[in-house]
Amino acid sequence: MNQAHLVIYRSKNGRDNWEPVPAESVPEFVKDPVTMGRLCAGEQCMDAGEGTRGSAWYRAVRVVTQHERAIVDCALSTIH
Repeated sequence: MNQAHLVIYRSKNGRDNWEPVPAESVPEFVKDPVTMGRLCAGEQCMDAGEGTRGSAWYRAVRVVTQHERAIVDCALSTIH
């Protein structure tokens, strides 16, 4: 199973004022594996069935850890 470190952001309209969401406040529909896959692919999501106007919008930004960066740097150094 592949893993990635993500920061989930929320916006009221899906266009601006994106704010990071604490991990414990990420809605369950966002955590769905299919939805997470779409977020990792750069898509945004919202729950159209929530309330009369739908939910806030969510997006994800991948964070590259120092360990991951070191692996890439090591691989690149063997190419040269």
